[in-house]
Amino acid sequence: MQAAFAVTGLVFAIPAALLPYITVEKFNNLRTGDFLAGVNSLGSHDMPLLATWVFICGGLAPVVLLGSLVIGLRHPAPARQLDRVLSPWAMPEVYVLGVFVALTRLGSIVDAGLNAGFWSYAAMACALLIARHAHRIQEPMTA
Repeated sequence: MQAAFAVTGLVFAIPAALLPYITVEKFNNLRTGDFLAGVNSLGSHDMPLLATWVFICGGLAPVVLLGSLVIGLRHPAPARQLDRVLSPWAMPEVYVLGVFVALTRLGSIVDAGLNAGFWSYAAMACALLIARHAHRIQEPMTA
């Protein structure tokens, strides 16, 4: 089960990286944004360290963690070590909740809609949570 959800998460990571997340419209001015739009915006507004952390915690760490869960079936020791290191930093569910909070706040100001990229990212986040839970259940108890 761990491998199935980890592979599913990796499959959903592809459209999450390529497709737009959100569309915002006000006064017939339409804008779309993807995952990297937020990272680029933070970087261009003199917040390069925050942009780097958003990219690592929201994008890179979850994908590497999903890959390690797939590899962990053949090589469990390195996967366990990578899980311990990356788990505190892989936070795609926080990113998903942040988008929902932003939508509730922006809903009265602009017309906003979620696109396929966001739903793919949310599916990747769910698959990661389930795969990590299955991995922990299968992990041998240590003293």
